[in-house]
Amino acid sequence: MKITFKDVSSSDYNLHVKSAGSVMNAEKRVEEGYAIGRDGAYTFEDGYNNKILSFVLAYKGTGGLTERETALRMAANWLRGSGKLLIGYKDGIEYEATVISEVADQLSAWMNKLSVSFSVKPIAQGNADIVVTDASVVSGDGIDFTCAGLYESRPVIKLSGTAASVTLTDGTNSFTYTGLSGDVYIDCDNMVVHDGASPKVNKISGFSGDFPVIENGSNTFAVTGTITNLAVTITYRDKYLA
Repeated sequence: MKITFKDVSSSDYNLHVKSAGSVMNAEKRVEEGYAIGRDGAYTFEDGYNNKILSFVLAYKGTGGLTERETALRMAANWLRGSGKLLIGYKDGIEYEATVISEVADQLSAWMNKLSVSFSVKPIAQGNADIVVTDASVVSGDGIDFTCAGLYESRPVIKLSGTAASVTLTDGTNSFTYTGLSGDVYIDCDNMVVHDGASPKVNKISGFSGDFPVIENGSNTFAVTGTITNLAVTITYRDKYLA
């Protein structure tokens, strides 16, 4: 098993990695409220807490203790700060991680070990963008696709073309963009609308409504409006509860 952190692999340091255990899923944030004179409690749920992932990394070199101490010192310098974390047996899933502890321990005549713990954000994601494109959309069309992720994902939706108005709905959430001429990007995660240029120009004035969400399984984004020509590109990543 190996881990990759900040685009550097444990294999680059000749480290053998073993999980030190973690809870299966991130824990929910729960708050209880009480009413005077009433039994029990009200339970309020509000998102998820970060999850702790811990590993033991062992170095077994051909040299002596000095070589191993040097190798572990270099590895410890790598295991600092924050970045993307990938775990070998969880193929294609990346975590936003921060190192919260590291300590060298269990020195012996033949092996050194380094223990490290990461605090990871509760929602992990696939390590590659998924792009769904319909290059010729007319009013009444539906854009169908299947999401393999197990948690909701908030896409970036690109509208390209000319339209007096475009309305897109995921079945629950919908938005309308008026006065489309050229490219507009609707970033549903950050809740911003821009033209994609550098620097970006704010285009929120033409936007009204809600930001769509992609669910696990089959999705249909329905499009209506007064459209001259329109291409729609939906970019997202599969999401997973860490």
